[in-house]
Amino acid sequence: MSNPIISGFDVWVHALGLKAKGRVDNIENISLEGIASLRKLILDLAIQGKLTTQDSKDEPATKLLERITKEKNKLIPSGKQVTESIIASNEKPFQLPNGWTWSRLVSLGTTQTGSTPKTTILEYFDGGEIPFIGPGQINKNGSIQETDKFLTELSSKFSSSAENGDIVMVCIGGSIGKCAIVKSKITFNQQLNSIRPLLVKSTYLYLALNSNLFQNLILEKSTGSATPIINRSKWECIAVPLPPIEEQSRIVAKVDELMNLCDKLEKEQFSNLKTHQVLVKTLLETLTQAADANELQSAWVRMSTHFDVLFCTEDSIEQLKQTILQLAVMGKLVKQEPNDEPAGELLKKINIEKLHLNDKGIIKDEKKLPPIESKEIPFSIPTSWSWCRIADISILINGDRGKNYPSKEHYVESGIPFITAANLGERFLKYDSLNYITEDRYSLLRSGQIEANDILYCLRGSLGKCAIVDRIDKGAIASSLCIVRPFSGISYNFLLNYFLSPLGNDLVRKHDNGTAQPNLSATDVKTFIIPLPPIAEQNRIVARVEELFTLCDSLKEKLQTSQDFKVLLSKTIVKQAVQCVF
Repeated sequence: MSNPIISGFDVWVHALGLKAKGRVDNIENISLEGIASLRKLILDLAIQGKLTTQDSKDEPATKLLERITKEKNKLIPSGKQVTESIIASNEKPFQLPNGWTWSRLVSLGTTQTGSTPKTTILEYFDGGEIPFIGPGQINKNGSIQETDKFLTELSSKFSSSAENGDIVMVCIGGSIGKCAIVKSKITFNQQLNSIRPLLVKSTYLYLALNSNLFQNLILEKSTGSATPIINRSKWECIAVPLPPIEEQSRIVAKVDELMNLCDKLEKEQFSNLKTHQVLVKTLLETLTQAADANELQSAWVRMSTHFDVLFCTEDSIEQLKQTILQLAVMGKLVKQEPNDEPAGELLKKINIEKLHLNDKGIIKDEKKLPPIESKEIPFSIPTSWSWCRIADISILINGDRGKNYPSKEHYVESGIPFITAANLGERFLKYDSLNYITEDRYSLLRSGQIEANDILYCLRGSLGKCAIVDRIDKGAIASSLCIVRPFSGISYNFLLNYFLSPLGNDLVRKHDNGTAQPNLSATDVKTFIIPLPPIAEQNRIVARVEELFTLCDSLKEKLQTSQDFKVLLSKTIVKQAVQCVF
């Protein structure tokens, strides 16, 4: 039968997953799901005796267990002697090799639950040198990180302690099941259990406790849904496969060898991902350097023949989207038409519209914007375009920040939508989590009332996040947002593309105050410079962006389907492999 690790090699290496949205230059955002599954497979095969060859000369594990029981009985008072309890057949999920046996965890050593000394007694803490740890100090790789809490020798007598070779495990919360082998004396709190192995190799027992078998049983036997917790007695009773002592050493050596291989594969794959990102970035930069739409079209055709190779990660597709938006605002995405009315004429018409609205009292006279200086202009634009400021082409409206501002107690089950930053999705509003206010509360607001096709722009927290109001024509905004309402002749979709482009993002960063709670003001946004095309070209650009984004979404969907399949396949191979003879 084929080796499941070797036959599934391509699946292991290429099954990727995103831990969170982000770029691959932040390695923490990428998880190599295939290799993660491979690591689990290795442990599962190890505790089933399928990684190593059994040696009939080894002392059977039943004899080892008898010696462990005798050793353990030496450590407890007379009259409290223990014997190995019978393990029912339904507690044995698979058949063990000859020479192995099942044992409860408690039978393999001495166990304890941690505790915390009284913090009011200073003698327990002042000048202490013995590390005092909790779940936060147990790393996923099985190491124990440094702590800033220490106990004195006096306090350690009233707390649980662990020595070199002991194993500590988290028994509560989201990190339940994480464990580590202790290297030097520590003390630990009540959220950890420990076991001191007797005549069993700590390194083997650590592998067994990290296996899917043990980890799944912990969750199965734990109580509490939001915060799982397993009590010590249930933890101690979990059955563990016990091999002969000689084979424990062989298993540990083999697992170390294979885990080192996984480390190497992971390192190479991350290196490949980073190299790929640099390649994509470099090639996309050549597009933005194209002289005009004709030159861009030639470069695009050359690149399109290699799309499958270039845009094969979520990050590379996001880079492509950002490049498309940057080309859009640079005037390089579509050809200029000589018959288009120049943007300068459009700005004149908008000024006339402003005067008309001002006469009607719909808008107020505002402070004159400063002229655009040459140092502000980041790139050249077509001759029919004009540089202007956001306030030249739109009205910016803050939310009502007065006494009538809705608070949570004003929310109702249905009514007028009240939109917060959390409701801003990717380009459009998210309607599944809207809050609502009454018509009466809405009518009291002096500002921040939205209309269809408004752009809602985030001023606090997620700076620059924005979305179009597309499915409602009435509502109000929270104070963390502002409304950007374009004048006639300005495409709201073009304006949205501008805000989402690298140019729009750069302007946000220039106004970021660098505090823990970054914020902009509507006045800041008014001063943003924007390259304005003729209205006819705005519409051509919007159509082209939509066309190319559809292509990007198609690439992403194919990528996700492919990755989902590889992740699923890697997990399937795990299930099949643990049932086969390795």
